[in-house]
Amino acid sequence: MQLDAGSRRLARLALTRFDVTPARLTFVAESFNTVFRVATDQGPFALRIGPRQRIHADGTEIAEQAWQKRLHAHGIPAPRIHPTSDGAASTRAGDNRSCVLLDWVQGRSLRSRMTPASARRLGQLAARLHRDAADWNAEANFDVLRGDQVLYWRVPPHVVTVAQPLCGTLFAEALARAQSVVDAPKPVPGPRRALRCSSRWSSPAGSTR
Repeated sequence: MQLDAGSRRLARLALTRFDVTPARLTFVAESFNTVFRVATDQGPFALRIGPRQRIHADGTEIAEQAWQKRLHAHGIPAPRIHPTSDGAASTRAGDNRSCVLLDWVQGRSLRSRMTPASARRLGQLAARLHRDAADWNAEANFDVLRGDQVLYWRVPPHVVTVAQPLCGTLFAEALARAQSVVDAPKPVPGPRRALRCSSRWSSPAGSTR
C-alpha cells in the first residue's frame, strides 16, 4: 500500500512530542489506524495514529494506559503506552489526530499459520482479558465507550440511512431487535462470557464489517 507524504510528515511531527530520537520510520499498516515502526537507540516502538474522524471518547488513551499497567501487574505482558514528554498518554497532530507510542511487539502474522493449539491459546488469552476488564473497578471515572449499544461509536449510525433506499426499514428493524436483546439479557449461570458478531455487506458507500 502506498502512503501519502502527508501521513509520514504527521508521524514525524508527532514523534517530536515524545522522548525518543527516531533513526528510521517505517510504514506498517493503514486501516482504521495508521501504524509506523519507529527505530530508535532505545529500541523499536509502534506509533499509532488515529483516523481523522474520531469515534472514541477523549479519555480513551488514558484508560488504555491504565489498563495496560494493570495487566502488567497481573502477569499479562500487554504492549505499554509510552507517555509524551509532558507525561500525557497521547498527543494530537495534524488535523487533531490522536497519536500514541507503544512497545513494538515482534512476531509473525498468524493468518496462514493458525492451528487448533494456537487458536485455543488465543481464546484463553481473550478470556483473561475479558475477565480482567469485567472485574476492574477503576478509581477514575474514565470517559470511554461502553458496549451497551449495538452501534456504540460516537458518530451517527449511517448504516441505517445508507441502506434504506435498498433495504427499506430492514436495518432499522434489525438494529432495534438486537438492541432489545442487549437491554434485556437473560441470566446465564456460571462465569460471564463474551459474544461477538460480525457481518460483511456491500453498499454504495463501500464495504463494512
